[in-house]
Amino acid sequence: MHNISDIYFIGGFGTVAWVDVKEYEMVQPDKIAINGGEQNLKSSDLVLELIVQQFSTWNMQGGLRSIIG
Repeated sequence: MHNISDIYFIGGFGTVAWVDVKEYEMVQPDKIAINGGEQNLKSSDLVLELIVQQFSTWNMQGGLRSIIG
């Protein structure tokens, strides 16, 4: 149960690949994942939330209709 023999990576945008087990066992996580990953996500979420709020307000005030006519 503790012997990893095969690793199949499935990521975003259709990325799939076999991963070398020995290489996988030697790598370290990215610093962003260790130090402040959660805070980075919270900051990104806040920025995107503000953008969505501004867009929603702009759209309710006429948005594209005011530009297109």
